This record gives sequence, structure tokens and C-alpha cells, in this order.
Amino acid sequence: EVDQAWALEKLPPGRPYAAIHAGSGGLNLARRWLPERYAQIAEHLHRHLGYQIVWVGGKDDNTEDSLAYLHVPSINLAGQTNLNQLGAVLARCALFVGGDSGVMHLASAVPGLAVYSLFGPTNAAAWGPWTPDDRARLIHGRALCSPCGYVHHSVGLRAGCPAQSCMKAITVETVQAAFAGKAPPSSVRTRDQAPKVHVLGVPLDGLTFSELVDQIGGWINDSDDPHPRMIATANPELVMIAQHDSLFFDILNRADRVTADGIGLLWAAKHLNCSLPERVTGSDGLPRICERAAQEGWRVYLLGAGPGVAEKAAAVLKDRNPGLIVAGTYAGSPSPDEEDAILERINQAQADILFLAYGSPAQEKWIARNLPRLQVRVVMGVGGAFDFTAGVTQRAPEWMRRAGIEWLHRLIRQPWRWRRMLRLPRFVWAVLRRGEKAPFAFRA
Repeated sequence: EVDQAWALEKLPPGRPYAAIHAGSGGLNLARRWLPERYAQIAEHLHRHLGYQIVWVGGKDDNTEDSLAYLHVPSINLAGQTNLNQLGAVLARCALFVGGDSGVMHLASAVPGLAVYSLFGPTNAAAWGPWTPDDRARLIHGRALCSPCGYVHHSVGLRAGCPAQSCMKAITVETVQAAFAGKAPPSSVRTRDQAPKVHVLGVPLDGLTFSELVDQIGGWINDSDDPHPRMIATANPELVMIAQHDSLFFDILNRADRVTADGIGLLWAAKHLNCSLPERVTGSDGLPRICERAAQEGWRVYLLGAGPGVAEKAAAVLKDRNPGLIVAGTYAGSPSPDEEDAILERINQAQADILFLAYGSPAQEKWIARNLPRLQVRVVMGVGGAFDFTAGVTQRAPEWMRRAGIEWLHRLIRQPWRWRRMLRLPRFVWAVLRRGEKAPFAFRA
């Protein structure tokens, strides 16, 4: 009764109250939404839905940062309540907005309180709000790598990633639509039912180069589905990395297309009595796609490689393909600190296809994090393709590529790669033992 009286004094009768928690547990700051977006939601609730805003949580949350962006009156109780007082405050509210936290779970236990919970890096299937009367609405970041913590039978990235891309993918408009009763978009996109072969749990699409280019054209011309698509090229080394990296494993399983970039994968498919028609590599895919792009008027953007390499590669591609529209080039880096600025560059360029050359698995993880915020139709990781095209690195002779021993050429020229090559015999042994099956820890 004392706590209820205290809450009544702080929140007297009148307009309905909306509680906002701009924080999360201290172990995972990646779960926090942007302070300026919390402020925008507070203003929407106050001005358009008639709520009085109450800030709740602890003193180490981002409440003060959110208040710096706020232009409507509010009541700040963050860091001023004990657990019982917090429960009494929430009981006086009609609506709650916040991320994955203990405060959110406490709000879910309050009868009649509408809960809007924002999830990104953590697994909502395990840690999402639970209410017996369906009062909770889960709003998810749509990054392909989300969730990255507590997935399958592993801890994964317990603290999330520094980029917070999945939380940035949750827009103010999405939360406002949830208030209006509109279902938020799904957090995980499912792959369509294109023919595929599973090798150690990694899906490989049985495509030729010609079919892949036609598929890209179909996506670009599909005005009914503007979402960007992800193409990954996998080789035995990357498949083995995925056996120990749950995040990378999930990304490959959620990509729109995964092609076989490696003779070892064709062998594995044959061993499994399946068929992959040919190697579809990023290094060969770049010039072939650009050839069609010049014919169709598709705009391409080259991101990655060393300083100046993308520009040289673009010049070579334009010389080979008159009419090719290169919307932009930039080296950049996969560092989270650069992501927002890089996305702005790409989106302003209005490209149809983004080629990314950061090397694997960094480039696939970058694509997965940022796909929801990219305003392109197709994104493809191409590894060292810019270096080969620009003449910075010599590629294996054609006969070695046809024989499937391009890896030997790389090893001769870059002997430091020998440790990476040890994954190849391990790949063969894993295929002989498990075939198409994923690691036990990653199985559904």
C-alpha cells in the first residue's frame, strides 16, 4: 500500500500514462534502441495518442540521452524507484515500450498493461515477453543475423555486436504501426523453395551462372517486393567456419542464394547423390553480372578492397562493358563505426546491385547486419574479385580453375595461407561422417 500511495502521488489521475524504458541490462548494451527514437516515440504517444510520458528504469540507462531529444513534457522516474515502487508505477500505466530487460518482464506481469517490446540481438523465443492474454507485441529488428545471442544450443554473441544494426533496423514508423495494431514485419526472412543441396547443414543453390544472372534480373524487376536480396558464395573453407560459428551458419541459411564457389562442394554434392551444375564464384560472377547490367541499365556499386582498388576495378569493368553504370565506389571497412556513413553513401547512389569485397566471413556478416537498411535490390559478396579485376592480384590460370585447383595457385603465391588450407581435409572427413547434417549444436 505504501508503494501504491507513492506511485499515486507521482502519477496522479488524469491522462493515461505510457512508460518508456530506454535501457537494458548492463551485460548487453546492444539491446538498447537509439535514444533519439525513444524521444520520437514519446512525442508521438503524447501528441497523437494522448499519453503522459513516464521514464522508468535505472540510473545507467539512456534516459538522459533520450530526454535531450524530447520536446514534450514528461515525468522522469528512472533511477528513483526500488523494485516494488517500479511495479506500482507500471500498474498505473496503460502502455509500456522498451527493449529486452528485466523491466520489460516486470511490465509483462502487470495485468492490463499493453507491452511493446523491441528485440534485436537476443532470442525472443527464449527471452521474449509472455502474457496470458496476448497483451504483448514483439517488434523485431529484421537483420538476417538476428538473433545472435542464445541461439540453437549455444550462447552465441551474448553481448550482441557493437554495430547494433538489428536495433537500428527498427524504425519509429514500425513501432507506431504496432500501436495502430498493424503486425510488425517478420524478423527472419525465409528462403524460397529453389532447388538446393545441403552440405553439413549449409544450403547450396543448384544454379548456373546464367540462371543466377536471370534471377538477379527478376529481383530487380519485381516491383511488388522491394526488399534487398543477399547472394553468398560458399567454398569448403567457409562451410567449415560455419560449423563453429553459429552466427555465420544462420546467415548462410537465411541468405536468398548461396552458390558453390569451390570444387570441393561439387564433390560433396556428388557424394550425397545430388547435383550442383557448376562452380558459381564471386570472382567470375562480378564480370558476368556487370556484362548483363550494361545491357539492362542496372546500376552497380563497388564497395570494399584496398584504397583505390574499387575505382580501378570499376574502370576496367566500364571499359569492357560500354554503357555500364557504376553508381559509386568506396573502399570503406567492415568496422561498425563506419556503417552508418557507408549506408548513406550507397543509398544516395541509388544503385541496383551492391558488390561487396571485404573477404569472408566479414562481408557476409556485414551484409546480414545491414540488409534491412540498404536501398538496393541485390547485394553480393565477391571476396577478392576487385583485386583480380583491377590487376592488383594475379588470378590462377584458366586451366587451374577448370581443374579445380585454384586453391593451389593461391597457396603457392600466398604460403601463409597454409593454416587455412588445413580446413580442406577436415571438410572431406566431415562430409564423409555427417553428409548433409548440420553440427548437432545447430540442429533445430
